[in-house]
Amino acid sequence: MHVGWTTLGAIALAACLPWRRVGYAIATIRNVAIVTTVIVTGNHYWLDAVAGWAVIAVSALVNRLLPYLFRSISRGCSNPDPKPQCHT
Repeated sequence: MHVGWTTLGAIALAACLPWRRVGYAIATIRNVAIVTTVIVTGNHYWLDAVAGWAVIAVSALVNRLLPYLFRSISRGCSNPDPKPQCHT
């Protein structure tokens, strides 16, 4: 998860910088450096990078899908109040 944590930091850094290209460049350099370090030192080898990026990809997917899931659940609520509390 070394690579996953570094990737999250790089994404946040790239998003916060006002210069988008500089942010992407720093994020890329940072990720390449940590992947190289993890592989060269033999600390989990390439599996750390693959697992870290997979966790980030699944997390991003869940983050995108959850609002749609909650919206569809809330449409099915039954409320006798004239002012409906659920989204229609």
